[in-house]
Amino acid sequence: MKTNDLIVRPLLGIDERIPAPPGTAALVDNFRVDWQTGGWSNRLGYEKLFTGTTTFSPFVGLGRIDSVFMWAERSSALRWLLLESGGVLFLVNYWRGSLMPLQSDRRRFALNEASSSYVPTPQGVLIANGERVKRFNGWPVDLSVSTVPSNLLPRVLVNHGYELYPPSPDPYDVQAGNDDWTTALASGHSTATLANSNQDRGLGVGLYNSGGGTPTATYRWRISFVDQTGSESAVSPPSTATSWTPTQDNGKVVPVEIPVGPVGTIARRLYRTAYNDETYRLAAQIPNNVERLYYDSIPDSQLGGAAPLTLTPMPAPQARYAAQAAECVFIDGGPANPQALYWSQPGTPAQYDLSDYAYLGGPGGDITGLAGYYNALIVFRERQVDVLTGTYPNFRVAPLLTDAGGSAPHSAQPVPGFGLVFLADDGVYSLTGGLEGGAVAQAKRLSDPIQGWIRRINRACVQSSQAVVCRTWREYQLWVPVDGASGPSVGLIFHYDSGQWSVRSGWPVSCVTSTPEGEVIFGHIVGASGSNDPESGLFVMSEARQMGYEKPGEEFIPADPPTSVYLSRLEAAGDPGDKKHPRYVTLHTMNTGSFETPLTFEADRGAVTNTTAALTTQSPDRALQPTYTSGIDGEQAVWGTSTWQLPLPTDPRYSGVLDGSSYVQFRLSTTNDILLTGYTLGIVTSATRVIEGRGTVTRRSM
Repeated sequence: MKTNDLIVRPLLGIDERIPAPPGTAALVDNFRVDWQTGGWSNRLGYEKLFTGTTTFSPFVGLGRIDSVFMWAERSSALRWLLLESGGVLFLVNYWRGSLMPLQSDRRRFALNEASSSYVPTPQGVLIANGERVKRFNGWPVDLSVSTVPSNLLPRVLVNHGYELYPPSPDPYDVQAGNDDWTTALASGHSTATLANSNQDRGLGVGLYNSGGGTPTATYRWRISFVDQTGSESAVSPPSTATSWTPTQDNGKVVPVEIPVGPVGTIARRLYRTAYNDETYRLAAQIPNNVERLYYDSIPDSQLGGAAPLTLTPMPAPQARYAAQAAECVFIDGGPANPQALYWSQPGTPAQYDLSDYAYLGGPGGDITGLAGYYNALIVFRERQVDVLTGTYPNFRVAPLLTDAGGSAPHSAQPVPGFGLVFLADDGVYSLTGGLEGGAVAQAKRLSDPIQGWIRRINRACVQSSQAVVCRTWREYQLWVPVDGASGPSVGLIFHYDSGQWSVRSGWPVSCVTSTPEGEVIFGHIVGASGSNDPESGLFVMSEARQMGYEKPGEEFIPADPPTSVYLSRLEAAGDPGDKKHPRYVTLHTMNTGSFETPLTFEADRGAVTNTTAALTTQSPDRALQPTYTSGIDGEQAVWGTSTWQLPLPTDPRYSGVLDGSSYVQFRLSTTNDILLTGYTLGIVTSATRVIEGRGTVTRRSM
């Protein structure tokens, strides 16, 4: 019988559909794409964030890491790494290798809740999680000390936006009959102060009429606060009126007591009416939050623009979700108003107008997350996904997916070539297409090849799903809870250069973020809670072939590499009715050394298996490649005398025999270092053929 060779090169990703496209696999676990060959490499693992420590310091006191986020500013020269654990928000101090507590007694997350939303803006990072929205400013933190001084902490982490109207200013009365040139404040909260007689200055200037009929000068003031983002608060209620009848041409200087704003206020704007106009116009901006008395000498003719009386206090201080799009910051209505959506004015993330909101009714349900993408905002809801487009203030909301909701807000990430990628109830979608100019936004499902994994997601805890783009490995990583897990337990990896999927198992990931260089930092899903022995804190995904650390004695040592599994597609090799006998598999690999690994032949989805002898990835007809590990006699290299070799194409051929089967596969499961670029499957088709199905078997009655 002649052996038919099935050559598979290049290798594609997972495709669980039957029949699957040629070149795909039934399972690719714990592999990444090699940039040079396009093959599957298992050079991956994770290391401590601080590799110089003997323990997992400074994280040994922490349990599960609930959220983590890196914010880079000033062209990535300045970086801030934030994390939450056990209801405490920390700043990771790279300089000293320590944790700087920023806020304690924060709300803790249930298993079915999404963790905090972090929204970077040019002025700071917004943090929303259902309690008072905060903004981390970074400056003026001093990383040379171990903690943030108590007097600086309120400036580092502030309440985002103003949730109350400012108090009204309090103007002094004017002594109309006293025209002395004095700057002294008289008793009884009044003043006789005059403006400079040589200038057209002061309040009421030009009103005096020597022939009689001089009008009464009446003025009122309002004030607003300006924060570090340049956002203006709502305008205060009007002050009491100050009135007098001028007795000469010179205007008065009116002292006004002005309130001090909350922490984070950097300026205050004072608005005033003219004597015959009820419109409040800008009189002055006080560029500090210290002075309590302002001398108003601005004549009516020099007042500025009208006060923004439609500004409102922050509409949802307890917002659960936040995102940035179209130069605005969007927040939901919080637990008390879960179908409301609010947006700030452009460029001012804490400045809200009375009309800047929308109520999302209909069958979609409550808002479950927000994600911004340039000028579009994705609104996740319980039973549908909406998209908001347009420019301020003319935003419009339309359904994007009406047959699937979205409860995984932290799954949304912008992916090169695929727009915004996110997890909905029935799969992973890509939002592409034009979002402006009348073009139609399109949502395309990317996860059809891995729908088996999607159906295994624990829907009760899908809110804990996390995603990140790893630009180093060119991946969109989606970490989801499967098979009843309460937190992320498997990574669904989309390799966006090739458009293929793989999975990662055995990684203790609870939350993820990325560095400006594209590396991935993740928080441990269990932690140590005070013990020095278990892994805890933050870790970095790397090419170090170790799955963290173990402690067999007094010191931590690298743990074993991850187990990598490649299961070829279910191969019918023509007509499934013809019985096939696999004879061999030749693995096409690229290696710099050798390892010993067996291969398993599987018939009819594992109904029959045959594990081969272990073979080494050494060329069978060449000299042994030297390696810096023990192995076959004569292959061990010696430091200082041996030279590195370029990866050598190596093709170990595994022989194996199985009974006749309709479908055949092979499984490679190894912790050894391998770069798999393809394979050749040798199959013999016998004369045996299935010509009729199995009949019903009738049992004899007793």
